[in-house]
Amino acid sequence: MSTDNTDNTDTPRVELAARELRPLLTGLGKAASRTGLPATRCIHVRAAKAGGAADLAATDLERWACARLPGAARGAPGEFLVPLAPLRALLKAAGPAAPVALRPAAGGRGAEVVLAGAAHPLEAPPPGDFPSPPDFEGEPAPRPAAARRAILEAAACASTDATRHVLNGVRLDTGGRGHHVVGTDGRHLYSANSSELPLAAPATLGSHPLLAWKPVREAADWRLRLARDRSGGGGSYEVTAGAWRAVGRLVDGSYPSWRQVLPDKDAFAASITVDPEQLGSLATAVKALAVERCGSHRPVTLRKEGGGVVMHWRDAGGGEPRSLPLPGAGAAGARFTVQLNQAHLAKALAFGLGHIGLGGDCDPVLFKGDGGRQLVAMPLRITRSTAPPPHTPTKPARRRLAPPPPQPKKPDPMPDRRQPKPERPSKTDPTARGAPRPGDPAPVCPIDAALAEIAAMRDTLRSASGDLGRVAAHLKQAKQQRRASQREVRSVRGALESLRKVRL
Repeated sequence: MSTDNTDNTDTPRVELAARELRPLLTGLGKAASRTGLPATRCIHVRAAKAGGAADLAATDLERWACARLPGAARGAPGEFLVPLAPLRALLKAAGPAAPVALRPAAGGRGAEVVLAGAAHPLEAPPPGDFPSPPDFEGEPAPRPAAARRAILEAAACASTDATRHVLNGVRLDTGGRGHHVVGTDGRHLYSANSSELPLAAPATLGSHPLLAWKPVREAADWRLRLARDRSGGGGSYEVTAGAWRAVGRLVDGSYPSWRQVLPDKDAFAASITVDPEQLGSLATAVKALAVERCGSHRPVTLRKEGGGVVMHWRDAGGGEPRSLPLPGAGAAGARFTVQLNQAHLAKALAFGLGHIGLGGDCDPVLFKGDGGRQLVAMPLRITRSTAPPPHTPTKPARRRLAPPPPQPKKPDPMPDRRQPKPERPSKTDPTARGAPRPGDPAPVCPIDAALAEIAAMRDTLRSASGDLGRVAAHLKQAKQQRRASQREVRSVRGALESLRKVRL
């Protein structure tokens, strides 16, 4: 570290405050690599002439994030690389108003960060090692707010599975009736047809984390343009939003026939309507629930009770059943009990899709909203129900068998002749007439003892019969659930057959 006392007008540099540079590094970090080539772990700085614009860029060889800073350039035009991680470390101790200058090091090797008058040299590769983004022809076409919203919502429903590369993006479909924006992961599907796409042929935009970043997501002036390869399958796309540019790859491959998954309009026997003013708070509440995980899902059950809808689930802590009446939700049509993934339900409510159509237990559930936006979610069939179990009477305590009555001792067939003979009772002794002696136990009638044993055995048999009945009921329920699971597998395979035919 050295003190910077020079003001060389021949050195290209970028000057701005620390509070302005920090959010720029956050956005550039969305596309920068952490373990790739040395150049991909740096930000590329291109400065125009003094008083002109400065362009900052980062890449992981597949995606680029670029930001333009009007009036931030100083000195002569030039370009250089600055390592991202050390630059972030230096800014942690800087105050919000601290001036920061980025410039190449003396001799063109590495870069220097001038922070509060102190120069910090950093090692960096030459600027020629930085891969440039692809070139685009023509002016980007502006996209209305409805198209921007559809692209962001479709990207939230796209797959992140690397083995299904063709689903890792947003499909811009210009075929069929109207233009659609589609995103799916094979378990739920989103589509919207609220605007016309400026495309001559369909294209799939690869995922880009910068698009979901708040400054880009909330920018009002979205613009889109494509650069296709000569083969017409792959290429690149560019989304311009305010001072930012997000450049990504087009996914090459045949996208599945997603229209086959959409249910018919007449296939619903019941429906749910949620008050639009309750959608936001309801989505937050559903997302915050601690639901017990079953495999890769967190199942919740929607059930029609009266004219409303009650959601049931099991608590993740102890697996206790919970329930919550959905405020502002009204049910119509036949009675229903459907099990959904918690994430899919919360996502549909957060998108503002408040009209829900339901068919059978294994039929797809359709969430619809304004602007032709809809989300199709496949119901779950979890063995352990999320609904509270029905009331079962307490098991009666088993009665213990009554001890057998004491039996009178049989007389010894060979009495000891040496023992004295008992005295013959007198006629005035009450025991001679069959009266009990004082302190002797009361005699037990054998018939009463037998009846008591029969009653105890009857209670034991009833308890055992109840246990056998409950075991038989559990086996019958397991058999029914197995049949339902088999029907669901056949239904899902038929409905999503096109989504599995993916060419990697």
